[in-house]
Amino acid sequence: MPGAIGVDRVTIAGVDIVCDLRHIPFPFKDGSVSTIHCRHVLEHLDPEKIPDALREMHRILKPDGILHVSVPHFFGIGYAQDPTHRGHFTIRTMDYFQRQHPCSYYFDFHFSMLDTKLNVNNFYDWTNLTRGQKRVNTFLTRLLSRMLKRSSSLADLAIKVLPLYYVEIAWTLKKVM
Repeated sequence: MPGAIGVDRVTIAGVDIVCDLRHIPFPFKDGSVSTIHCRHVLEHLDPEKIPDALREMHRILKPDGILHVSVPHFFGIGYAQDPTHRGHFTIRTMDYFQRQHPCSYYFDFHFSMLDTKLNVNNFYDWTNLTRGQKRVNTFLTRLLSRMLKRSSSLADLAIKVLPLYYVEIAWTLKKVM
């Protein structure tokens, strides 16, 4: 993202800080970051490491800082085919990190949910989609988004039973003290 500090565990274009996010602490000071874009990272962590990574993001965010998280939905075919995916996510996974969730007592940090979005890509080749393929993706995204507005459980169920290649969940969270 333009203007962002790129973090990855390998040295490639766009990476400013080489850091393996499986290891705590992250190389940032407490309350030093206003916005974090965690795009397709958490699903590569072992499930027991995900709360630790979110706790670290909470630590480095400024008060009322924003965390954008994007992950593939667990029931998408594209999620299952990638051998590097470890953590599993459904639409309601981030609910556990909100103070009002019945199981929030497991965590000593919390976020408030600002937004949840879904994005569908039902085709393996992401780079050369035809106009028709883009229309299919737009239709499926709108359909699932309408379901999500009615019930996150209904949207999760639809993703489970429809033969969808890839569904991305995107959350916008705010740090809660």
